[in-house]
Amino acid sequence: GDGDDGARRALRQMMHGTLERKRDDDLAEELVKPAWMTERPLEEMTQDEQAAVRDFEARQKKVEEEREKVRKGLQAELAKLRAETADLCRSFNARLSALATAKLDVEQAVFEQELTVMKLAQSQARARAHELRQERMVADLERMRARRAETAQAKASF
Repeated sequence: GDGDDGARRALRQMMHGTLERKRDDDLAEELVKPAWMTERPLEEMTQDEQAAVRDFEARQKKVEEEREKVRKGLQAELAKLRAETADLCRSFNARLSALATAKLDVEQAVFEQELTVMKLAQSQARARAHELRQERMVADLERMRARRAETAQAKASF
C-alpha cells in the first residue's frame, strides 16, 4: 500500500536503495594504531613489523584522503542545496508579492463597488425624500385651495 511506497522512497533517499552499509560508514570509524606499534621505535622492529606499520600508515593516509574527498563532496552538495534553497525562497517571495498585489487590486475593486452602491443608496434616499416633500407640498396646496374655496363661499354667503 501507500506505507510500502513511503518506506521504499525513504530507503532510496536515506540509503540509496540498499540496506547495506555505505562506504562512508567505514570512513567514520577511527583507525586505532595497535599498542605494539607505538611501544618501540621503527628501527627496533622486525621487517614484518615495519611492513605492518607501513601498511597501517598507508591505510590511515588512504582513509584520510577519502574523508577529505567526502568532505569536499559534502561541501559542494551543501553549497548546491543552499543555492537551491535561496532560489526557492526568491521564487516564493516573488509569487507571494504577486499574490499580495492581486489581493490589493481585488480589495480596491470591492471598495470601489461598495462606494458605488453607497452613492446609489444615497441617490435613492434623496429621490425618496424629494418625492415625500413634493407629496406634502401637493397636499398643502390642496388644503389651501379647499380653504380658499371655503373662504370664498363664506364671503359670498355673508
